[in-house]
Amino acid sequence: MTRTTSRAVGVAAMAIAIAASARVAAAGHHCHETSAVLGRRHCGGFGSSWATSALQGLAIGFMDSTFVAERLDVPAHVHIDSVETAAGAPAGSRTALVGDPGATLYGFRSGLFWRGDYLTLAFEATGEGGTGPAVLSTVDGHSVVSHPPAISAVFALTPGVHRRYGRVDLGAELAVGTRMLDYAPDLPAGFDRCTQGRACNVTVVSEGGAVVMPRVRVDYFVARQLTIGVSVGHAVIGDGDVVGISIAAHQAPYDGY
Repeated sequence: MTRTTSRAVGVAAMAIAIAASARVAAAGHHCHETSAVLGRRHCGGFGSSWATSALQGLAIGFMDSTFVAERLDVPAHVHIDSVETAAGAPAGSRTALVGDPGATLYGFRSGLFWRGDYLTLAFEATGEGGTGPAVLSTVDGHSVVSHPPAISAVFALTPGVHRRYGRVDLGAELAVGTRMLDYAPDLPAGFDRCTQGRACNVTVVSEGGAVVMPRVRVDYFVARQLTIGVSVGHAVIGDGDVVGISIAAHQAPYDGY
């Protein structure tokens, strides 16, 4: 390669580098009109466009957690099981809901979240505990009514949309998933001990099924990268009415836009 050719290649490379730098700078200093008034524009700083990249929208559970309170009606059922007396003799048990089927539960919702300019997507896990519905347990003609503790687990894929207006972010979501609900009713006296004398609830009632729940939420940026929010939802498939209070840390200030 001659000296003249090498110099030409060097000049061309420098020109390409300058052009690329100019394009990056232009992207970082982009401006757009914010109203019909001519000249009223918002201009981003250098690198501001990077904040809207897909990775900036990712958040893991501890960065976006929600305290939830839920009221749900447990489906009517009759549960047949085998228990034993304190002496170890086998006996049959029957449990059924009586009266109000409602359960009041409290817990946390968290998971893996992604927030784009206008779209959101989450894989959520919700764990709750509280007081279950009234349950009648009968063993060999002996009966007792109890409100046993209940535990609920919900796993859902939740797409949604959102839009920010100043410090306020409005959103709508659709949680689609499954619920598992367990509760252990009391047994009549004399039937709540295993052969070894240790306490044992052998009559654990499990319910499960699909859940589809639309939700709306309002979040407020108390700082550039921190929001507090409120969400409400109602199940259209399955059961449940949920209120949630959330706090979230955002990787990009104001989600990058």
